[in-house]
Amino acid sequence: MNTKQVLYNALKSQLDAKKAECEKYDSEVYTPAINALKSVVSEWLYQNIDVTANEIIFHGGSVEFIYGDGWGKKIELKAKTNWDNKTPHAELSWRSGEYSNSHIDYRNYLHDLSLLASSFDLLETKLFEWKGENTQIEKAATAFHNDYNTLKIALDKLAIEISTDVKQSMKLIGFEIKKFKQSTQLDWDYQNYEKEYKITKRDKGIELQYGRSQYDTTWVNGFKVLGKKGNKYKVEVFREGHATSQEYNVLEKKFDSFIDSVHYWENDQADYDAERIQR
Repeated sequence: MNTKQVLYNALKSQLDAKKAECEKYDSEVYTPAINALKSVVSEWLYQNIDVTANEIIFHGGSVEFIYGDGWGKKIELKAKTNWDNKTPHAELSWRSGEYSNSHIDYRNYLHDLSLLASSFDLLETKLFEWKGENTQIEKAATAFHNDYNTLKIALDKLAIEISTDVKQSMKLIGFEIKKFKQSTQLDWDYQNYEKEYKITKRDKGIELQYGRSQYDTTWVNGFKVLGKKGNKYKVEVFREGHATSQEYNVLEKKFDSFIDSVHYWENDQADYDAERIQR
């Protein structure tokens, strides 16, 4: 195991521990604080403005008043900032509609719109007060997650370096994979009139384009790098059902693409498929 992989494993262990800490913080501190603030907002509006909305939803910088199931029955109070970023203000928006005895469900909607408009100055003050409280909760959460995010960025960068190193090693003269990892399949059949599932393994083929034309391709189950001359790799390929191997001179760009597919299968997709299907 090389130095980068050892470092990756150590960082991954630290990251898993930090992730557990963040999940605990989110469930025990952040989410309860956000939900408590949402309750404060809705309760204050019901008690002090006497709104009749079916539901009040606080989003940190805005409040939605929901009426019934119709798209048009919604009022929104939003915190806004002008282009100069120095004059914050609130805006009240609503959807147009019709009111008559056949549209009786609009009565509460219009009632609340009138109340909100007449109490707008107070609502503007309260909205920015609630927004400030929400910002403090978000800032605390961001600070708590900072170590995790920094560690994850470092780990992702290292993972890319390791992946690049592995792919480069696959292009070295003498590198060989006789047979790719097998493909895991979920099949089924009827036994005694009941559907029975079974897991099967099949040889994996990966497409290799050896020429410029899209038709200059072959499916291979393994390969060996024999050499390189100019912008072409000399590659020996192994195929299921063929007693002898075959050699191709593959353009460098095409071989790079092939190596990407091989690396993804061998290091990610094959094991992922096997674990998923086993579950």
